[in-house]
Amino acid sequence: MNAAATAGPWGRGEAVQAVKRTVLHVARALGLFRLARWITRDATRVLCYHGFNMADEGRFRPSMYMPPELFAGRLEFLRRHGFPVLTLSEAEARTREGVAPPCTTVITIDDGWYSTYAEALPLLREREMPATLYVTSYYMDKQTPVYGMCVAYLFWKSPTRRVDLSTLGVPGLEQAHAVDPADSGSAAAIVDTLIAHGENACDQAGRERLLAALARLLDVDLDPVVERRLLSLVTPAELAEMSAAGWDVQLHTHRHRLPVDMAGAERELADNRARLEPIAGKPLTHFCYPSGDWLPAHLEVLRGCGIESATTCDPGLVYRATERLAMPRIMDTPNMSVIEFEAEMYGFADLLRRTVALLGLRRGRNA
Repeated sequence: MNAAATAGPWGRGEAVQAVKRTVLHVARALGLFRLARWITRDATRVLCYHGFNMADEGRFRPSMYMPPELFAGRLEFLRRHGFPVLTLSEAEARTREGVAPPCTTVITIDDGWYSTYAEALPLLREREMPATLYVTSYYMDKQTPVYGMCVAYLFWKSPTRRVDLSTLGVPGLEQAHAVDPADSGSAAAIVDTLIAHGENACDQAGRERLLAALARLLDVDLDPVVERRLLSLVTPAELAEMSAAGWDVQLHTHRHRLPVDMAGAERELADNRARLEPIAGKPLTHFCYPSGDWLPAHLEVLRGCGIESATTCDPGLVYRATERLAMPRIMDTPNMSVIEFEAEMYGFADLLRRTVALLGLRRGRNA
């Protein structure tokens, strides 16, 4: 399951969004936000972020890269409106003991991009707020751009509108003589082919050679991407600095994938733990599903691996009765307006989702 499967009660579209925001403003004026905050005061708000914009990543993946100035605004909102920020480990411990402060808030950041260290760390440190960082460790060790993300970025960045990719020698692209990188339909399939080939048929050196060749064909300068670490992860030393600053380093698999079978999952978590636990200086028992993708079968697998909590990309607040291995989060993006963010934090959006889901269930039973 993932965020795409749970679009929420509103759907999408500019007209729908305009109506949504109007409704939220009216609800706030009527005092419903304050009421929702009181009703949901025992629920934990788990915010989710990924990377932070340093160059043009925000235009490449708007839903993934948060402008630092907008992130700073979110942090100020939490401070002004009295949302206490704890690490996930501390929030869970206090919840078990029954002493968690009302509207406990956790800031989670996935993957471990370098931009988290460069942009988010100073903003959080300035406000003395901690974060929980889920780190995937393979590219932390390699210190090269993340292959799959870089392939997609090169296609997005390319100024050319006709390129011959058959010369790459990648199976499935023998007839790719006149590819338009801007054609989202055909380019998406080619990107998937290149990513699958690189990840399944190449070693790390082979992937780097393939990226270099692809960049030349697409007429994109790869050097700034490498030198500025736009698509690279933190180093172990940078991660250690973040841990020393009070950040809660946790698991995200070694290769950013979680097989359903026990052996595959154990390997991913064992490799991830082997790299991260010496840096964090503690056993790691909290986890984030890569890309938010999860299945009910994963729950038993994670329990067998000693995982205490796992966060998804499904929307919602975390209540005492919430399944700890399928914890929802508030997915904050640049497209979320201030009133929408406020509705999420005050719990109004979650109560609305639950009401819509309940009405839908009842309609189904009546039918």
